[in-house]
Amino acid sequence: MEHVDLAAARKLVSNWLDEHTGGTLEQMASDLKGHYPDHPEEMAVVMRGMMAAELRRRTSPAPEVPPISPRQPGRRGDQARSGGPR
Repeated sequence: MEHVDLAAARKLVSNWLDEHTGGTLEQMASDLKGHYPDHPEEMAVVMRGMMAAELRRRTSPAPEVPPISPRQPGRRGDQARSGGPR
């Protein structure tokens, strides 16, 4: 297969999902593989993978980021990093 713009394919898949909220993998692949006439079946497989990844991204909860605690002066780890006394 020649070079395929995967970012553009990802955008096609994302846009399709926005417009077809109840769509299936098969429907999406059938609708979009025409954008790749030289390799429609291969791109259908690639786009199904992209759809699965995008759906996982959209439905996964946001990762929790622990709050950053302020540095406490005099901690041993701070001194070691700053080159201060040991």
